[in-house]
Amino acid sequence: MKNLTIIIFTIFLTQLSNNAEACTLFWSSRNNTILAAKNMDWANTDARMLFIPASEGKFGRVYFGIESQWGFTNTSGMNEHGLWYAGASLPERTVYNTHNKPRWDYELIEKIMEECITVEDAIEIFSTYWEPHWDGHSLIADKYGNCVCIEYGEDDVVYIHNQADYQVATNFYLSDSINNRWYNCYRYNTANEILKSNSEISFDLFRTIADETHAEGSSNPTTLTTIHDLIKGEIQLYYSHNFNEVLKINLFEELEKGEHYMKCPDFFTRLKLCSPEKGESVESNKITFTWKGDASKYYLHYSKNKDFSEYEVVKLNKNKYVKANFNTGILGLSALVFLFLFKKRKKVLIVFSSILIITFSHISCKKDNIEPQFSNQLHSITLENFEPDTQYYWKILVSEAQQMQSESIVYDFHTY
Repeated sequence: MKNLTIIIFTIFLTQLSNNAEACTLFWSSRNNTILAAKNMDWANTDARMLFIPASEGKFGRVYFGIESQWGFTNTSGMNEHGLWYAGASLPERTVYNTHNKPRWDYELIEKIMEECITVEDAIEIFSTYWEPHWDGHSLIADKYGNCVCIEYGEDDVVYIHNQADYQVATNFYLSDSINNRWYNCYRYNTANEILKSNSEISFDLFRTIADETHAEGSSNPTTLTTIHDLIKGEIQLYYSHNFNEVLKINLFEELEKGEHYMKCPDFFTRLKLCSPEKGESVESNKITFTWKGDASKYYLHYSKNKDFSEYEVVKLNKNKYVKANFNTGILGLSALVFLFLFKKRKKVLIVFSSILIITFSHISCKKDNIEPQFSNQLHSITLENFEPDTQYYWKILVSEAQQMQSESIVYDFHTY
């Protein structure tokens, strides 16, 4: 009985770790706008970004990924010509060089980012070389409105081109028409449905998709979300599935600074706007703005224009804060129950463990309802003399001595 219990618990932990690299990739091209995004779901939360300027025979590019004991592993990126890629893990499949292609012992996707401009260029690279360490598939898109999912089929690389003006990939083989159990993936279906039902695309819409498909928990949280404008070179980052705080980057400006390697968590302060809430009606004579965040200095911007073409700004130092509540999470509770049952009810333990295995084996395709852990510091400032019966927009920018600044998403309110 004891050995059986250990085996069951080991399987349970294995199922948790197997879901540690579930990711959601999505792209769309509509009305002269081309956006592409990735939710990077990984147990390692040490997200990094690497900017490499152009050199002889190589384009300038940025990679996003994680730092580990083996160094930096990139999982998505974009080059200066608007060629974007993002990868996602797949069930393991043996890769054979059945067509005797020249062997490429490095990452083919890096060669593509260095040398290619279009999706067709990328396909040519994959058609020419054989990469032995194939462990997933990649969505690749260019600024000309083309997108393709590249994965390993029965005996060679296969290319699944977009059949509409959007494309989605998660963690099942798109080319597999036999084993269709993964087609019930919540993340895949949700992203497809949102893209299908909206005629316009924007950073806001893609943020919504990322939020609706993000993963949570201690084993496979959405560590980093990246949204790219392939034409303008603009990139938005969200860390630790907090879709209330964004870091905005311009690829061309960053490449001008030379090669640099940065920790993504350093630019985020667990920022979240509190009040006035979205769409709230407030008295015009006096308004109290409140938000959560770990930074010591902020800028409050408010405007009558949604694009903040004209705005007022107030610089703020840390003033006051209150403690906030946090969710403890299902994993910790499960561990306590497990220990109790191990000592008291071994038969019940087997049933309980089996339920956990079934539950967590599909966690990468389910939607949880746990908010990210926002800061426990609440800041506030009261301002006066707003115009009555007027629509306002407001946001908070972090003011710290660093190269980049994160900021909150925009809230709106109406005065009376």
